[in-house]
Amino acid sequence: MSNRTIRITHYGHACVLAELAGRTRVLFDPGTYSAGFEELTGLDAVLITHIRRPPSKASAWHEENDDHYPIP
Repeated sequence: MSNRTIRITHYGHACVLAELAGRTRVLFDPGTYSAGFEELTGLDAVLITHIRRPPSKASAWHEENDDHYPIP
């Protein structure tokens, strides 16, 4: 991947993984209507743009990864 490349992987609904220049990996909006993100590791950040009620299946994933991906 070149220094100017952004690779986007869509996991359904609003969930996407952005890989910036092959170095930085950011997951956006994992949630109930998304699938396939649950096994991702080595992420630099997880961005949640809105809260879903009731808690989504992403909640369990966040609990397992809270040392690496804290949610305020």
